[in-house]
Amino acid sequence: MSLFRLLVALALVCAALGAQAAPSVAQWLSEPEKPLRWGDWDRVMLKATDHGAAPANDHPVRLDARDIAERLTRIRALHEQKLLPVFSDDEIARLAPVIAEALAHARSDQDLLFLTSGKRSFFGDALANAGRIFFANGELNLIFGTVVSDALDYLTLADRRSPPVEYGSRTLPPRGVMLATPRPGEATLVKDNWIRLPIAATRLSPPVDQGEAVRPAVEAGARAIAKPPRNTAQRLEELGRLHSRGLIDDAEFAQKRRELESEP
Repeated sequence: MSLFRLLVALALVCAALGAQAAPSVAQWLSEPEKPLRWGDWDRVMLKATDHGAAPANDHPVRLDARDIAERLTRIRALHEQKLLPVFSDDEIARLAPVIAEALAHARSDQDLLFLTSGKRSFFGDALANAGRIFFANGELNLIFGTVVSDALDYLTLADRRSPPVEYGSRTLPPRGVMLATPRPGEATLVKDNWIRLPIAATRLSPPVDQGEAVRPAVEAGARAIAKPPRNTAQRLEELGRLHSRGLIDDAEFAQKRRELESEP
């Protein structure tokens, strides 16, 4: 085997070993405020919207991961006097399904923060992107704090838990991020680091707060206790039904029963 072929074979093996698989999000969605990590640096997490964000996001929402992937290919940025796609193909393949799942479970006061990295050429260095993603007014919004950056080259192993990168802000001016003006009809550039992309979506109902769900039943039980039936026996019977349905706890049941039994 020639030296050239050997070098190519070694490069392919290294690339295969270093390839980052798309993360599984099912378990992460039980605690999405914690980072979902894959590879050395890449991660996503649901966090409260940045200070001063208004109005609220239109979450939760159902988006098609394929539509998201197509929108991500439209985003370009100026890097070293060259116009580059912001996301590499492998970044998009990993990130698009996660965006779809996360925004389907996000609250209206949450953004999806992300840090991803990928190579733009076979022998090139990995370039990083970081920012926040949310859906509002029929558009997928991405605000970048870091774009096609070699910042990861200067970080140490100690930085992996919480990499010191910028995630962008709705209210603060962009710093060192210059997105390219999108093609007409494809997207809208709000700021140098903020782009909006129209996308088909279906609004979902927010998850029911269990405390709010049981409140009417508890209040109904309280009214039933406050409105006494005709005699003590009937009142004790009604109290027992409330207790058996879990509308009052053991302590409340015992106290009210003592009160009823002590009445003349």
